[in-house]
Amino acid sequence: MRAALDHRCPDRPPVGELETLPGAFCSRVLGRPSGMGAWSEKRNAELLWDGRRDELVASVIRDKLELTRLFKHDIVTVNLVPDRDRPAPERLMPAGAGRWTNRAGDVFMLSEGSYVWVKPGGQRRPPPYGLLPKKPDYRPTASETELVDAVKRAFGATHYIVTDLITGPPGLGYFRLWGRDDDWVYLYEHPAEWLSLMLDETEIVFGLTVKFAREWGLDGIIYDHDLGHNTGPFVSPELFARTIAPVMSRRSEILHAGGFKHILHSCGNNRALMDMLLDSGVEVYQSIQPQMSILELKKSFGDRLVLWGGVDAELLLPDAGERQLRARCREILRRCAAGGGYIYGTSHSIMPGAAPEKYRIMLEELEEYAGRLAGHG
Repeated sequence: MRAALDHRCPDRPPVGELETLPGAFCSRVLGRPSGMGAWSEKRNAELLWDGRRDELVASVIRDKLELTRLFKHDIVTVNLVPDRDRPAPERLMPAGAGRWTNRAGDVFMLSEGSYVWVKPGGQRRPPPYGLLPKKPDYRPTASETELVDAVKRAFGATHYIVTDLITGPPGLGYFRLWGRDDDWVYLYEHPAEWLSLMLDETEIVFGLTVKFAREWGLDGIIYDHDLGHNTGPFVSPELFARTIAPVMSRRSEILHAGGFKHILHSCGNNRALMDMLLDSGVEVYQSIQPQMSILELKKSFGDRLVLWGGVDAELLLPDAGERQLRARCREILRRCAAGGGYIYGTSHSIMPGAAPEKYRIMLEELEEYAGRLAGHG
């Protein structure tokens, strides 16, 4: 992994995926219910509602270790787990027509495919939506770091362990299908205020994360900041340069001061922003979706930017053709792994509907490529 990050040629390109694998996919691989996935996945949420937190966390730890070994991943992503002593979260109650509610009257639904509880709609919220924790002096408890500790014991000497951002006590949060557009409207209408708020957030969140990642002896930090959709960025390059670029630069300063590389996950076609992302200190870019050619990125930025991903996630779906999948894997390995600076993985992440046998094919192609490298060595 370190060779790839330093743009040197490793004996095999490192492999890994973004964050937690979805529970539905992991259950099919393991042949048993898995605690992997978001806390708000149906089975996980129900365990937390029932006060069976210890059972859920033990499942997450067991499955994380087993899947890492099974897939021969070089990168392991860790996160905090709910505190053992926190009260069980409020149970959602059926409200008919595929909806559930809580005591406050908020409406939830269960998304198809991913089985994740989400908020489908509601009144507009006052922007901006941020990650500011309630306690900037927050310190994780011993039970919240159980997954971190287990992964360090198992893989600390052999794998590249990264954490996502630490924003406060973890728990059962619900995804939302609305409101993100408010954040971009706020940036557009109040760019100076947005910049000030985001710089404040960066100091707290990235400061906390660097502090504990160093304390725990982790190798890296990865976070997501989606900047675009399939056809281009959410904002113009000019507005990006005045607002988001300074935030990215400050994030780089904090990460680099802590001895970490700037690893960014960002969805969408952000080709128009790539020069500014590199100028702001981004060193590893993950989530290279088909709308933004990884082959062109390798040609244009491969000497300065580590590329992570590129294998179309859609090719892992059950009805996708094996021949097309193998051809795509071989093309990406042949044209992107040469010279280092490449991490093998899917174009975004493994989707809940992905077929385990397709992912195994993807990994087979990596081993065959490594074998060819060894044969030529």
